[in-house]
Amino acid sequence: MPKISISGAHSTGKSTIINALKDIPTLSKRFAFKGEILRDIKKTGIRINEYGSDETQLLVLSKMMEYATIPNTILDRCMLDCLVYTAYLYENGQVKKNTLQIAEMLFEKIRYDIYFYIAPEFPIIHDGIRSENLEFRDRVAELFEEYMESYKLIPIRLSGNVEERVNCFINTIGMYDKWIMSENEEKQKFMESIKLGS
Repeated sequence: MPKISISGAHSTGKSTIINALKDIPTLSKRFAFKGEILRDIKKTGIRINEYGSDETQLLVLSKMMEYATIPNTILDRCMLDCLVYTAYLYENGQVKKNTLQIAEMLFEKIRYDIYFYIAPEFPIIHDGIRSENLEFRDRVAELFEEYMESYKLIPIRLSGNVEERVNCFINTIGMYDKWIMSENEEKQKFMESIKLGS
């Protein structure tokens, strides 16, 4: 029952690929999809993007903790994203150290079965939600790379157009399923050998 995340800085195409994956019946029947939550947060009047605060990050962290309990889920963002954006805001004096420590602790505690990552490849598209500040996005992308290296996290990198990204995603899920099936067969053989030996 895999939990899968698609991570990356804003305006890299995460929501676009999530929407494309939802249109594939084999995936939409198998997985719950959890989209970007900043849109809902912005509607409440709470500051987002590079203007975020402790309140912003704690709300996002609590929602990500809720999503982490749902099996068979494809997530637009995960605890890694929470940590990266909290680190950015901490660097800029907008969140307290204990908020960053909470983000670090939750990132270390909550794991996902497959991490996908999308690096910036295209210009920022204004949609009323995403920040158009290129320096902000570039620094966030740097922090993703720094944290992935620091935590020895090796994601599957999605790149190219939507079709190429979707194909990579589907191929990865197929390989994951084969690996799980192989693991289960080995466990079954082991259990049978114990029964025969007793």
